[in-house]
Amino acid sequence: MLLTAAATFRLSRLVGKATVTRPIRAPFTHVESAGAPAELNETPSSERGRHTAGELISCPFCLSVWIVTTLTGAQLMWPRATKTANGALTALAAADALQLAYTALTQKAEH
Repeated sequence: MLLTAAATFRLSRLVGKATVTRPIRAPFTHVESAGAPAELNETPSSERGRHTAGELISCPFCLSVWIVTTLTGAQLMWPRATKTANGALTALAAADALQLAYTALTQKAEH
């Protein structure tokens, strides 16, 4: 369960906020500002038909429902492959946390 939770967290941030996945969100959102490191804050498009998709694809909390449902179903159908994917996403979440901690420590040491 914790592996799935961490994988869901990381994948929802990757899809919904990461600068690298901006091209996926571009038709449905507008960039407001920079967010957390390597993330963007976006607002849904006001165009009819794109607003709902923009709401979903730019909100990690909204995405989490669909991602955890998909991962849970995938665990039933492809347990080994899903465990591998969950493990990789969890390792990525841990690496991100370590990067942020390292940055905070080096900034604290400089001041």
